[in-house]
Amino acid sequence: MSAYLDSDLRTQARARLEHHAAECPECRSVLDDLRHMLALLRSAPLPAPVADGPAIATAVLRRLHESADY
Repeated sequence: MSAYLDSDLRTQARARLEHHAAECPECRSVLDDLRHMLALLRSAPLPAPVADGPAIATAVLRRLHESADY
């Protein structure tokens, strides 16, 4: 269904999914829920940049490499 919503399906597969969703209340509901979720995500504000973002990334990478040494 995500490929359908991302417009990544070929015409025939897209038509089959649309036909099935028209007849299947459960799949139609899932598609509606996914559309709603995508709309909410698109309307969400972007997070503010973190001033020490690079320092956090460096610390995380350091910790990951430390745990690999065990």
